Amino acid sequence: MAPFGSVPAGTRHDGQYRTVNLPASLPRYEGFASTLGGFARSPQASRALPSILRSTQELEEPLISEQQRESAFIESLQAPSLTNERSDTADGHAQQSFRPTSLLARSLGTLNEVFSRQKAGEAHAAEHEDATSARGALGGSPTAGSHGATPSMASDKQRSEDIVIGPMPDAREPPTTIKQTRAAQVQAALLCGVINSIITIPVMTSFAAIIFQDHFFQPVLGQMVKLVFLSSGVHQLIFSIKSTLPFAVGQVQDVGLIFLSAMATSIVETCSAAGKDSATTLGTVLLTLLLTTFLVGVLIILTGTLKLASLVQYVPLPVVGGYLGYVGYFCLASGVSLASGVNVDSPQTWLQLMQWDPAVKLAPAVVSTLLLMLVMSRFRSPWALPAVLIFIPGVFFVVLACLHKSLAQAQDGGWVARPQGDEDSGPFWEIYSLYNIHDLSFKGIYWAVMPRQIPTALALFFVVAFGSSLDVAAIQQDSPEPLDYNRELVTVGWSNVATAVAGAGFTGSYIFSQTIFTMRAGVNSRINGFIVSLLMLAIFVAPFSVIEYLPSYFFGSLMIWIGWEIARDWLFLAYHRVRGVEYGLLVATFMAIMVMGLELGIAAGIVAASLLFAYNYSKVLVTAFTVVPSRSGAVRTFEQRTVLEQFNPRCVAVSLSGYIFFGSSVKISDKVLEVAKATLSDASVLLDSLGNGQPNGSSGDTFEGSVRERFQAAAAVSPRFLLLDFRRVQGLDATAARTFYSLRSALERLEVELVLTHLPTTRPHIRQLLMAHGVMVESAVSDAHEDAHAVHQGCRAFDHMEAGLQYCEERFLEVALHYKLCKPRQMHMNLSEVLRAHLELPHAILPGPINYAKAAGELRAFMTVTHLQPGSPLFKQGEHSDVMFIVESGVVTCHMDFLRLHHRMQLPTLSQDVLAVAPVRQFDYGPGGIVGELDFFLQQARSFEAVCKDSCTLLCISRTSFEQMAQQAPKLLNLLQTIILRSTCLSVAHALEALERSGMD
Repeated sequence: MAPFGSVPAGTRHDGQYRTVNLPASLPRYEGFASTLGGFARSPQASRALPSILRSTQELEEPLISEQQRESAFIESLQAPSLTNERSDTADGHAQQSFRPTSLLARSLGTLNEVFSRQKAGEAHAAEHEDATSARGALGGSPTAGSHGATPSMASDKQRSEDIVIGPMPDAREPPTTIKQTRAAQVQAALLCGVINSIITIPVMTSFAAIIFQDHFFQPVLGQMVKLVFLSSGVHQLIFSIKSTLPFAVGQVQDVGLIFLSAMATSIVETCSAAGKDSATTLGTVLLTLLLTTFLVGVLIILTGTLKLASLVQYVPLPVVGGYLGYVGYFCLASGVSLASGVNVDSPQTWLQLMQWDPAVKLAPAVVSTLLLMLVMSRFRSPWALPAVLIFIPGVFFVVLACLHKSLAQAQDGGWVARPQGDEDSGPFWEIYSLYNIHDLSFKGIYWAVMPRQIPTALALFFVVAFGSSLDVAAIQQDSPEPLDYNRELVTVGWSNVATAVAGAGFTGSYIFSQTIFTMRAGVNSRINGFIVSLLMLAIFVAPFSVIEYLPSYFFGSLMIWIGWEIARDWLFLAYHRVRGVEYGLLVATFMAIMVMGLELGIAAGIVAASLLFAYNYSKVLVTAFTVVPSRSGAVRTFEQRTVLEQFNPRCVAVSLSGYIFFGSSVKISDKVLEVAKATLSDASVLLDSLGNGQPNGSSGDTFEGSVRERFQAAAAVSPRFLLLDFRRVQGLDATAARTFYSLRSALERLEVELVLTHLPTTRPHIRQLLMAHGVMVESAVSDAHEDAHAVHQGCRAFDHMEAGLQYCEERFLEVALHYKLCKPRQMHMNLSEVLRAHLELPHAILPGPINYAKAAGELRAFMTVTHLQPGSPLFKQGEHSDVMFIVESGVVTCHMDFLRLHHRMQLPTLSQDVLAVAPVRQFDYGPGGIVGELDFFLQQARSFEAVCKDSCTLLCISRTSFEQMAQQAPKLLNLLQTIILRSTCLSVAHALEALERSGMD
């Protein structure tokens, strides 16, 4: 079926059907319909075209003018040859240019256009197995582990807007068309393989110069280059065989170069100090690198097999950034050394470049580097980089010819590496003699140096694994299919093991930039990788070395370019990707490596990152919020809410989060004390405004006076509470527990009672520490209705915030009752008392005095009475809501799951795992409460469940009785509706407060 936004049509043309992909939006529907009529398979299709075109026009705004669209489309229909490629955009619409072109038909002249197909075409290719699609040129800015092949490859944000008219390969296509499409796919894979090889050859040569930069290796540098090509070919072969990505490119990777170079240089220095000969030194270096690469491969395989890919990313990014910044500097310095002939290994040696001979040799490298940057920033063609890589050495040979100089003279002048004798011209297997292992005897190896390299090898493992994870993440951003990070790590591990077994010990991984380039080229074949691997192995077996025929400044310019791109990305552009303090840590790690060396510098960066983490983690979030009136699970009457409102300044809750330890506990204690002093210590100010400490009329246990005076007196003697909520606390240490004991003592001196919440028995580690340090005792985990004076040994603790808040509210209501601010709690209320409990109704709604006893008697005629035992369900969620209830005695507990309710209403895709841990809020309705009225009036299924907490007596009003009341006693209905409205408003206010608190506690 054609994707949305294109209309398939077919006609006989030279004995074959062809598919025409229409533009996603076309004007003049009837005109185009008549044009397409001849291409339609049936008259019905022809008649349907105007409506189809009109519908597509409504879904997408035109991208080009009407005249351009019409003329280009007509021209494409009249084209003598149509392509065999189908290319669509990500949303299924056909692309918006109508130049008929065939994939690879103009491969050299228009390859960039062909490679700019959009990514959705690849999804279409996967669906039909044969269609090809390509987009973009080299893309993606370099990240860790990606700079080795194509640094600074621009991100492919711009999309080509081309549509190619041609047949779609599907089950109905003629076999000839499918074969043609497969042939084009093979051609594209071959072409990409050649491009990737052209890019890889000079890069691998430069990498070899970085690893073996010590002057000791100069006599055998050509053979070292061959070993790197062997390793590169084996890496690519394994990736082509095992990777889930058929277009994968994997080579020796830049992130491990510094460790390999450091190991090689360190072994040379140690062997030289021990008086070992050059054969022993070289054999020890090569064997150590081989064993290290094998070890790294095995560890990466174990990491992926055990699905621990995420653990290797625990290395702090600023530390990795500082290391990669040093990689960039090291590559840049090595390129300068290779081009100028001056060993740049310290800041002082840079001054030697001011001399005439090094400056002259360095100048072409600088110019070549600038040319590389210019070409890569201005041209998006995939041929741009290969072309400039051929052009730079080409210019060198043109200059040699103009000056009538030979290659040998250039070698004598230091412009090209000198031949190393007959070593490079012998059979390739003779290179293994450099390992100095003869007849399986390891006497030619200096084993004493290897244990010293173990820390470097382990650090290399983490760097390669981390870089590989970043590479896979970068590929995942462009890949239409999800990637298994652990599986891809296993592939990386096997490639390192294989290259070590082959006798070339150089770590490698995905080269994400070349992998993405090949994917965007529409290549879905492993031929590309096999071509790259074959050419790398061919260079290894060739009886010559490439460095003897190419100018040194060419390789130096590549290294300078690569180094600059890496250093720029991590030492400069990283400033905009991390926080300021992290950027400072990144630069500090870079400087530490420069001064202290690789291993000590990275270790210093990790220590600094750990200290920074401890400092940041010590900033535990402390949130204070008010909790009264009625933020507990008890639904209060309007009278009680009015009273509790006056006690608002006497209670505050503080929510903690994170892990509380010695570095954060003191700050938390100080902040909590600040909150207590700011919100709880000024409650007596209201009394001061009266000019007397005791209101007029107070005496002993009785108090007479105005409502205002009674409120003032109650506020002066009421308790003060600070609730410390541990819901988001992950844990605490002994120091923090002791600090909480000191906090409790300080609050007691302020006459503030500390209450702990969210400390259920399922969190024993926190409870045990708090009890061990005297903050609370086992008996302090109490019920909200427990006697206020029952616990003295420690502060009170509750399983949930609602229970702690209810305890505080009950204490406030006791004081309010003492000062006659509200009526005593009633355990039973008849209907008349229920009506009166909702206060005198406004006369604007119900004029005149109300006889509550008479109204209650008349209302009972429309109600039934039910008695339920404790634990009996009143109703369950999802049941029909044909009845609402008024509580006469007992308590009804409603369990409301807001997340499950939202899931049921609007989010059917939420998993049961998420719903299983969703918080459930409990609301208690005592005598006088109205339950189930909201669903009753909305005529919807029950949105929560209700259970009798005690023995309950309930008045039931059915929907039938309600309708009868409307007909027979409209005045009673008006009274009942007014009471229900007030009760519902209170319930809504309570629910909003609970939701507000759910985001805090």
